[in-house]
Amino acid sequence: MLINLVPEFLALINAPDSEAAYRSFHAAHRPLLDAYWRNYVLDPDSPPSVEVIHAALRADRRDLYALLDSIDLEQVAEEAIARAVDVLGIEPEAIVDTQWAANGPNWVVALLSSADAVLALEPGFVDFDLGVVGPYSGASPAAFEVRAFFPKDGRTAEDPVTGSLNGALAQWLVRTGRATLPYVASQGGALGRAGRVHLWEDEDGAVWVAGATATCVTGEVEL
Repeated sequence: MLINLVPEFLALINAPDSEAAYRSFHAAHRPLLDAYWRNYVLDPDSPPSVEVIHAALRADRRDLYALLDSIDLEQVAEEAIARAVDVLGIEPEAIVDTQWAANGPNWVVALLSSADAVLALEPGFVDFDLGVVGPYSGASPAAFEVRAFFPKDGRTAEDPVTGSLNGALAQWLVRTGRATLPYVASQGGALGRAGRVHLWEDEDGAVWVAGATATCVTGEVEL
């Protein structure tokens, strides 16, 4: 799935009342844009956001025009999907949907048909941040199984629990009607771990990520 908001954004900055146009744009794409602003530690509904958005609408946007002229975004998305298929060692038909999920790290995400399909993966070398998710069925306490792969020291590493990925996944899965909050995601099973990630939404629509922790080391550092 490719969601390209750049053309719509460029159109609104030339509107007679660009700030009113941006408010409508933000309301129409709130799940995506809220995540974008909060990634920059800014609540889009807070008073400080007014000036930040005002400045953003009046900034020089030749960079975005150049981007549209130089990059075929659909081709970029198709190449990302092909790379995911290749490193995961699966058929293209096994991927139900894909998404670019930016929540700090820039994850390429693949949705598979089931949690079992996710757990069965034996990926090759991954040279980008790749998240995979699949739903559980029946009475499982977890709604989804999640795995997170990334390159480290020339090899593929897997994270047992990944807050940034799960937060981005929740926004995508809810927006596409595949999940409702709150829910619990399982991660780390392929590594012999039993990670449980709890996701919920507050009254302002922000998605929160949490889970139990165990203190392994304590100490003090004098600086």
